[in-house]
Amino acid sequence: MIISAALLLAGGLSGCSAVRLGYDQGPTLVYWWLDSRLDFDTRQSERVKALLAQWFDWHRATQLEDYATLLARANDEAAAAASTEQMCAWTTKWRDRADSALQRLAPAVAEVAVTLTPAQIARLEGKLAEDRRKMREEELDVAPAKRQAVSADRAIERYERLYGRLDGAQREWVRDSVRRSPYEPQRRLDDLAWRHRELLQALRRLAAERPAPEQATAQVRATLAAVLEPPQADGGAYRARWLAHQCELATRVHNGAMAVQRQHLRERLREWETDARVLAARGRPASAAAATGGGLR
Repeated sequence: MIISAALLLAGGLSGCSAVRLGYDQGPTLVYWWLDSRLDFDTRQSERVKALLAQWFDWHRATQLEDYATLLARANDEAAAAASTEQMCAWTTKWRDRADSALQRLAPAVAEVAVTLTPAQIARLEGKLAEDRRKMREEELDVAPAKRQAVSADRAIERYERLYGRLDGAQREWVRDSVRRSPYEPQRRLDDLAWRHRELLQALRRLAAERPAPEQATAQVRATLAAVLEPPQADGGAYRARWLAHQCELATRVHNGAMAVQRQHLRERLREWETDARVLAARGRPASAAAATGGGLR
């Protein structure tokens, strides 16, 4: 089943119009987010906007049909029971696609990174520190019971966007799962801090050395690969436990869903499949330009 990945979509979007609108506005929204952290100058702004447009053209023209195919397959599977192994396998499929799409950005990131000033990198460092501070306040500086209650409410909301309203027993499954979760907020904060250090070090090195495009891109790709999998003293055992726990909950909710809830899920997956196909069709005229666009090769 695809539920583990679908929960990511359900967490941020609901309804076909929201998905299409969010995707269509993607280049603008990503630019605003980046600019809020780096405060681009005029030349950088123009180039970043162009590079983001090229990436979205490429993604729309080459990736969305594949997403639609996977969503259609998920819809076929949604009527049947699922295993924990199926849940985790689908999560891996979507993770691999996300990683591939991120790596496609490496040349663009490299091109912009070598133009950053010390002041811009310092601004980003401050924003990242603020992110960690907020996370600490929300997850470490509160009683565990309160944090778990908030987490459970968020998880219930995501599941209800997929299945419709959960009954009392189903909601308790989610709350009990959160209470038993191996999740450790300090580990997450430590991982986040490590990622931030790696990112800042890489940006400072690129801005100072200004290597040739091929070398800069290789450095960015190496940094992206590293920050996606921060080193773990236990060899990744904690991450494996946490993922297995999430897959087990998704399996229980799906297998315990009523017929009307599974139908709700299938309708939601069908909406997303339609969204992906419509968005892909809009991108086909730009496919040739996206495939050869500067900065994204």
